Amino acid sequence: MSYCVKDVRDIMSKIDLGDDMEIQTISVLEAARKLGIGKTLAYDSVKRGEIPVIRMGSRFRVPVRALEKLLEEGGRVPADG
Repeated sequence: MSYCVKDVRDIMSKIDLGDDMEIQTISVLEAARKLGIGKTLAYDSVKRGEIPVIRMGSRFRVPVRALEKLLEEGGRVPADG
């Protein structure tokens, strides 16, 4: 049986890492799914600073806690400072 990258990511996201190894970031596409929006809108929102991200090379990762806070606050990104 062969797996594509998406299958491997889906499998890995379902693995229980235990209490001390919790997934801290998700992809922009995963965040889009959680928010119920499309990939294009999600990346546009990242560019506008509406979805908080950590950039690693050419990749963007969305911190899970920041996404949860964004959802709790009704989509308002708190101002820095």
